Parts: sequence; structure tokens; C-alpha cells
Amino acid sequence: MVISFETQPLRTACINSGEADALYGEAAAAALRRVLADLRAANTVLDVATFFDLPTDASGEFSSPLATTHTLLLRCNKKKPPLLPSGEVDWNAVERIRILNVIANG
Repeated sequence: MVISFETQPLRTACINSGEADALYGEAAAAALRRVLADLRAANTVLDVATFFDLPTDASGEFSSPLATTHTLLLRCNKKKPPLLPSGEVDWNAVERIRILNVIANG
């Protein structure tokens, strides 16, 4: 799957292990590395759907917990996500995602 990033600092944090450790803590950074590796290995979002709380509406945005301290926010990287006849996102057709943010929980 093709992964892009909302900002350059976010890209740096996602690519540089030391930066991620400093910003998010070791547990969340390790979880972030695992999620990114799984996303890179997948062909579509549906391949890794068990890791995410995929929405049933057409927003194309979803999230994944990173340890207990942070949450990774993502979305389909198309202006209009591919939709099923039911109006839900066709996650099997989503091959590009954008990392929007890593936010602290609580």
C-alpha cells in the first residue's frame, strides 16, 4: 500500500525510530512501527482491517490505537473514497492512505 503523511514533521516521526520514541514514548513508537510495517505490506486496507476501526460511512477516516497512550489517525488518500453501492467505503479498493496525526489519548 502507498502511504503518505499529512505533514513533514509527522513523516519524520513515522520514519525515524528515535524521533518517534522521543515524541510518543517507546511503547507507542513500537506500535506505530508495527502498524506502518503492516500497512506497507498490505495491498489494500481490507488486508489489515482487523487492526482498525473502519467506518461504515463514506468519511474514509479511521484510527488505530498505539499502545494505551496514543492513537494513529488515517484516511483514504483520495478526495472521494471508492464506494460500494450501499454508500460505504470499498476498503478493498483503497490502496493509498494518508497518515493524518498521532494524538495522545486522554
